[in-house]
Amino acid sequence: MPLHDPEKMVKAGYELRKSVVRLRDLGKLSRDVFMKDPDKTAAAKYHFIVAVESAVDLCNHVIARNMYRVPDDYGDTFTVMGEVGALAPDLVVELVKMAAFRNRFLYLHLETDDAQVYELIRNRLNHFKLFLDAISRFLKRDPSFS
Repeated sequence: MPLHDPEKMVKAGYELRKSVVRLRDLGKLSRDVFMKDPDKTAAAKYHFIVAVESAVDLCNHVIARNMYRVPDDYGDTFTVMGEVGALAPDLVVELVKMAAFRNRFLYLHLETDDAQVYELIRNRLNHFKLFLDAISRFLKRDPSFS
């Protein structure tokens, strides 16, 4: 069983799930309502950033505790977890894309298309659940973690 601090894992998992719940709520809005409200789009970007960073925190904790390869960046964190068998290759690809979106939200504000944000929260949040399920299996933890 890979080394990890269960308390840290539960805290980061909670933050990830909390942000995903908020993103799902925003995704229930019509596209028009979402796109016309800058507070809604900003909230979605914030919660998306928190969700990705929480996933990265989970991975970095396991990576550090087990002395796996040090990731080069946020996206590479998921690649490392794929290399050690925690994440399936197709999930790694999706999580790397999500990390890239996180970077765009933080550093390329003017190049962020709110329509892409809406598409993300409507169609791609399931990757976070798949991530938590995979990490839970990898750590051989109780399925209630995910």
